[in-house]
Amino acid sequence: MEELKIFIEQTLSEKNFYLMKLSFNSKNKKLEVLIDSEKGVMLGDCTELSKKISVFLDENESLTDGNYNLEVSSAGIDFPLSKAFQFTKNIGRKAKLRYKDGEKEVSVEKAKILGIAENIISFQTKEEFNVNLDKIIEAKIILEF
Repeated sequence: MEELKIFIEQTLSEKNFYLMKLSFNSKNKKLEVLIDSEKGVMLGDCTELSKKISVFLDENESLTDGNYNLEVSSAGIDFPLSKAFQFTKNIGRKAKLRYKDGEKEVSVEKAKILGIAENIISFQTKEEFNVNLDKIIEAKIILEF
């Protein structure tokens, strides 16, 4: 799987995309690839990557025993934020987050993302606070209508 991951990451980096998740379920042979970018992901981006992965897997049958069901899609709005660019593109939105503060875990139900600089993310509830990206356990965008 490492060989496939390297291929996908190299292919994505050519177009400024990021691999967010790669998983293979050996029971149903489902290969799931979730991608994201600073500008978002279009259907054509997923289609193009899917074709490239299929060619790679056909040339390297031993990675999947020749049988697989490939699914390439955007990480989507409900996928946890984990990379700096995801926070940048969601500035102004509200998020639910959990993070480490020393030895304790802090949960925040709703905080506005204000910005990010040098992997320090600024949030606002009643007051502004900062969290280092590597201290975030989970952060998800809250959909508001």
